[in-house]
Amino acid sequence: MPQLHNDLLELVIVPSGFERRLQFVALLSKRLPETHQPVVVGGHALEWHTLAEYTTGDVDLVVDNTSEVVSILQQWGFVQQGRVWWHPDLDLVVDLIDERLAGDRSRITKAETADGVVDIIGVEDLIVDRLNACIHWKSEADCQWVEHLLRQHGPKCDWDYLQQRCVEEATADQLNELWRRARDAPATES
Repeated sequence: MPQLHNDLLELVIVPSGFERRLQFVALLSKRLPETHQPVVVGGHALEWHTLAEYTTGDVDLVVDNTSEVVSILQQWGFVQQGRVWWHPDLDLVVDLIDERLAGDRSRITKAETADGVVDIIGVEDLIVDRLNACIHWKSEADCQWVEHLLRQHGPKCDWDYLQQRCVEEATADQLNELWRRARDAPATES
């Protein structure tokens, strides 16, 4: 087994899965300028915003400096497999989704970790993302996750912003229907 890069040694003691992926993003963020922080999106963001009720196996990132991030991943021993980067010793898979965040950077959620702050796409923008998958990809699972997010976060959402984004994305009718269903759903015990 090759020697693990010093920057990643502490990840060995972090349990595999969500916690390790989040800690990894914090370590990556420390290596990048403050103005070029990666943003967690996709399934890992959904895992965060649902308090791990949804689970995923990788971390999807929006980075506006892909070449710099790729260089760091290579230094750290990640291997490219198709469009994802994999670290065999840490069971980490990273997908560099895009260089542009489909959402508002001022709405990013800041997650505190032992190694610093991790930027996660805001819940309103995550709802829009999942609504797009629900409608345009006809993904019933994403429809259900939107309803779940609305039950959990709907009362705290910025509805003016959310409605505006959904009008732009042609998803406003479905948002309103899922919000109605979320509000009408019987309360569940935690």
